Amino acid sequence: MLATKELLNSNNVTSPDLVLAGYNGDINEDSITAIFLDSLDLKRVTSPYKQYCGEYGTSSAFALWMAAHILKAGVIPDSFNLKVEKTTGIKNILIYNHLGNTHHSIVLVSAC
Repeated sequence: MLATKELLNSNNVTSPDLVLAGYNGDINEDSITAIFLDSLDLKRVTSPYKQYCGEYGTSSAFALWMAAHILKAGVIPDSFNLKVEKTTGIKNILIYNHLGNTHHSIVLVSAC
């Protein structure tokens, strides 16, 4: 959690516009993701992404593709069906994923 706050602060991001979270449907793993997002007060801007790609070792790469597509388009495409309040004007996207609570990845993607 501290590393995430440092990542955001060092990039002058008080709160990302969108968080793509690696919820995978496993109750134990999803609770770890929920605790992490709750600790940063980010649930209101969070949407899962693994329902589109499944669970696999490099699913964060899929989220990176989604983030790049959203930033390039400037809006969340309807086809992504992300359930978040803000769908336009997105400049910063945080990607959070973990596998088995041992391998965590946190990536901040920002528009140029």
